[in-house]
Amino acid sequence: MRNAAYIMLSLAVLVWLLFVNDYRYGHFSPPLDPAVLRNSETAPVARARYAPQYPAILLFILDGAVRDALYDPSLCPEITSRWSRFGLRYENARAMLPSVSAPNYFSIMSGTPPSLHGIVNNDCRTRRDFYAPTVFQSIADAGLGSRVVGFDWYKEMFGHLVEYVPAECCENDDPAEVAGAVSTMIRCADLPFFTVAHFLSPDNAAHATGSNKSERYLGSIRTIDSLLGGIFRQLDRVCPGALVIIASDHGMNVDGNHGGSDEASMRVPLYMLSPSLPHASVSRTVRHAAIAPTVAAAAGAALPSLSAVPPLIEALDGRAGDYLRESIRLRERVLAAFRFMHPIIPAPKFAETEDSAGHDTRLTSAIMERTERSKETLLLYQRLFFSLSLLFFAATVMRRRPAGTITVLLINGTMVAAAGVAMRVITSAHDYTAAASLYAIVISVIAGLCVALLRRSPLYLHLRVPGAFPDLFALLLLETAIICACFLPLYTFAPDENIFGVRFFALALWSPALFLSIVRLVIAIESRGFLLAGTGAVPPSGPNAHQHA
Repeated sequence: MRNAAYIMLSLAVLVWLLFVNDYRYGHFSPPLDPAVLRNSETAPVARARYAPQYPAILLFILDGAVRDALYDPSLCPEITSRWSRFGLRYENARAMLPSVSAPNYFSIMSGTPPSLHGIVNNDCRTRRDFYAPTVFQSIADAGLGSRVVGFDWYKEMFGHLVEYVPAECCENDDPAEVAGAVSTMIRCADLPFFTVAHFLSPDNAAHATGSNKSERYLGSIRTIDSLLGGIFRQLDRVCPGALVIIASDHGMNVDGNHGGSDEASMRVPLYMLSPSLPHASVSRTVRHAAIAPTVAAAAGAALPSLSAVPPLIEALDGRAGDYLRESIRLRERVLAAFRFMHPIIPAPKFAETEDSAGHDTRLTSAIMERTERSKETLLLYQRLFFSLSLLFFAATVMRRRPAGTITVLLINGTMVAAAGVAMRVITSAHDYTAAASLYAIVISVIAGLCVALLRRSPLYLHLRVPGAFPDLFALLLLETAIICACFLPLYTFAPDENIFGVRFFALALWSPALFLSIVRLVIAIESRGFLLAGTGAVPPSGPNAHQHA
């Protein structure tokens, strides 16, 4: 009965830790206090003061396109040649974590990180309990129109906010269909102020071929570049002052995967192309989520109220200063609305003499890092409690269990803790696959060595008694739960952004079962005499032995 209680308690803790931290479960608890947001006054200075800066804005999202490919003149001659004449290219644009599609789609359209808007994985993209306003709402409030051309995820996420034109249905990539829909709008003079067009083929090609260097992947980007060239020429004839934005939602690894915090997944291309903009390369670090406030500012509309990043002022005219001040006020309001700021998690401190540029940068960093800082602070208190629990647990085991038990617990605890440490350096699918294979091998080898070490201990003899294995398994599982709680918080606003690291750490939950399975297998083999005596027949002895000769 006691063992069953230990096992149930341990499993409950482990399942909860996975539920609130693993990206796949989509846990989300809004980190902002709605009452504070409602009571805070904002002053959207721009909506009544500025006319649209551009006659139209077109945003082209190339799903999973890597930065180097879109910046390569030999692969994308149409895009790079247009930028060589006019427009901005951002050399260090970054995606949001987690670097997967749906969270970044919503971040691009709202200026808000996934930890605030609630779309924390691809599966929860249809949720309706998020409350981050999008650029579509800002543009509609300014009396302007928007339209989205893309596959059905866009309908699920934004169909209630904007006019939706289906393309690449059922996730079957057809870049010509997407480009054709945009081209028809331009030709028929039916282009709204803001148009979003999404090309799915690069992402599909990378996943299908397992590479971001395959001919299919590079060919899909080359095809889209050619199609965009035709749209550019149409715009030059019909709407010459339009702003064209070209970006991707996330990067892509060499193995055709993404989702990690590695550079290949996080670095994205970003172009702002318009004849009214000078040819320039911008080296400062920006987020592609800045597209939403930039489009809103260019429209003369209010910024999305939960934008965590400022607009890209290089793409704006004289209104840039007013919009930057509005963005700072909005971000100060967001920062003030975070839950659990006092007394456990103190508010960030800013120098009284800090200049506006420094204050702007610090505000963005504070919002982006707030949920992670909250988690780290709560984890400190949690580690203190569970470390004391682990000491009490070890003392109890040493007093009441057979000699050798503490050695097994020490080995298991070391393996679980090693997985917790390794969790923070596993940043991609490739790292995860290699680490998981190595971890399984290491556990098997250490289990074998442990058997050799404990062969003459009282515990080894005790394990031959019926019911001994469940007793030891309960202890190992309880120890695993305590150590896991030292690495993963029991409460979070959103899942851990390091999705492959947490997925690897989840393997530590299997270490007690795998460890004991190997020990039990060895004991079972030894008990039948196979390990030491072999399987050969024993020669007969006695007075009738000559009959068998």
